[in-house]
Amino acid sequence: MLLDNLLEVKLTQELKNHVVASWKDRLSDSINEEGVATEYYDTDSDVPKVRKAVKEHVDSILSDYSIPFSDADISAIVAGFDAVYHIINNQDSYEPDSDDERSHSSGGGGGGSDEHQIDDLFDRDR
Repeated sequence: MLLDNLLEVKLTQELKNHVVASWKDRLSDSINEEGVATEYYDTDSDVPKVRKAVKEHVDSILSDYSIPFSDADISAIVAGFDAVYHIINNQDSYEPDSDDERSHSSGGGGGGSDEHQIDDLFDRDR
């Protein structure tokens, strides 16, 4: 019986090691596919929020396995994730609605770019 327990512990540890290594490699893809932390755009203030969201995502993923994972396992997976790079990707992929862009750029005070002022000329009711 002792041999069976030792074998189970050894196999469980090997499985944990494999799962941790696998998720280290796949974490960025999973985050992008699942849309984790896509609402953060500030590289100065949002980094801790992104890291927290990623840690929660990893914790959720690992809870699907029937073996226990430690905080060290979660930290090992998250350690390779670059939160600043993720935020920069969020900034690069941000596409404001055309209505939002017009309201921000023309501002109602006659400001904004020449292109938007010209567009506004054609949109005005006479």
